[in-house]
Amino acid sequence: MTIPILIIFKLFLENDGYKGEFLTGPVYALYAFRKNIFDLVLLELKMQNMSGMLLYQKLRNTDPNLLFCLLLQIKNTSNTH
Repeated sequence: MTIPILIIFKLFLENDGYKGEFLTGPVYALYAFRKNIFDLVLLELKMQNMSGMLLYQKLRNTDPNLLFCLLLQIKNTSNTH
């Protein structure tokens, strides 16, 4: 998940009264899961250092009841504006 998208999600969710951890990489997520309990994970599939699917599997093994929303970034490659 790119940082601008992360900020948009953070602002949107906090504006609706939700609290959360907004992390910028899989290593941070794995560390946070050792320290906290989460109800939902928004997860980008394409990340640096670890694929989103591998992180999903690791987190799912930690908590089989955890809810996930998997995100896929799609880039517009057309030259039309």
